[in-house]
Amino acid sequence: MMKLLEYVLGEVKNQRLQKSDAMDLLRQLQEEKPQVSAALHPLLHANTSDLQEQRFSTRLSGEEFFLADHVVRGHRMLPAVVYLEMARAAVEKASGNEIDREKNGIILKHVLWAHPVIVEEGGVTVHIGLHEAESGEIHYEIYSEEEEERVLHGSGTAVREKLPAASSVDIEGLRSQFQKEECNGSQCYELFRAIGIEYGARQRAIESLAKMQEEQGRQSVFAQINLPATVSGTWSDYMLHPSVLDAALQASIGFVIGTAKKTQGVALPFALDSLEILSPTPQRGWAIVREAQDIGQIRKLNIEVYDEAGRSCIRLKGLSLRAVNEEEIEAETGTLLLEPVYVAQRTEEQLKHIERSFSQRCVILCCREFTADYQKAIEDAIP
Repeated sequence: MMKLLEYVLGEVKNQRLQKSDAMDLLRQLQEEKPQVSAALHPLLHANTSDLQEQRFSTRLSGEEFFLADHVVRGHRMLPAVVYLEMARAAVEKASGNEIDREKNGIILKHVLWAHPVIVEEGGVTVHIGLHEAESGEIHYEIYSEEEEERVLHGSGTAVREKLPAASSVDIEGLRSQFQKEECNGSQCYELFRAIGIEYGARQRAIESLAKMQEEQGRQSVFAQINLPATVSGTWSDYMLHPSVLDAALQASIGFVIGTAKKTQGVALPFALDSLEILSPTPQRGWAIVREAQDIGQIRKLNIEVYDEAGRSCIRLKGLSLRAVNEEEIEAETGTLLLEPVYVAQRTEEQLKHIERSFSQRCVILCCREFTADYQKAIEDAIP
């Protein structure tokens, strides 16, 4: 306990931790009591499968470090990266731990975040259901239940296959390229506080950020990441540690460094093309965030996490962020993404009497903000 106290005081002295946050942290640690749990994984408390689906369930109280220290507009919100670790762990458990991490691994694809998990007083139970397709791919859905209705929070596909080779980079060489515009962790988290996101000490893993301009005018951010000492004992419990991987996503705030542009509000992940897990998230390491595409209010990024030696550990490709408003965050239920809907159609017998020759076919597209970029993308896709 003394070492922990010394660490907290050092963080306050170095201005990496606010005094109020330090007092809250020490108060929480004093109130916490050790609990004995037979959980399969910190994010998979029980196997609740039935004849309908393979399923794992988790009871979230809101006191978990990744919830208590991740507050969006006054609400304890489950970080997007927790969904990824939950899906990875569920697929591994459902496979009977038969996955050889040295030869094969789990790649997550077509990841979607639908409705955020908000944990208020009383907690919430979250489920993850798995369904294996004939191709061997595993489709998953993360959901909760309200009044016997399923509320979808996230979904995606897991593929068990050989992982790509891990690459290495020259960290010192990269650091020299990114030294023009920098900010420390405290400045970074002040930016988040200004837009309504409060990160507690256990979710503050960014040590510093720097930005540079790359070829073709695109920008990238270089972040130094350090697992907070207050959760260092939980590192081995996760392949994708919530504090470390969330810091890699948090690093996107670095795009406003050295510009007059200020963040417009909360931007939450809503889609990810793929996630490759080459090795566990490091306790100390680096993250590089690169711009991939910007369309209207949607920003698409590629993120790679490296260990201290510069070896690649995690690759997130095509992470899409979307600005959300207060109403979308506070809504009890709702759909942020399209869902499949079955509509009754005429039978073939009825269609025989309908003229099928058309002189012209029209496709009508509806979206919130139809920009010139959208139009060009559609035109390019039409043969």
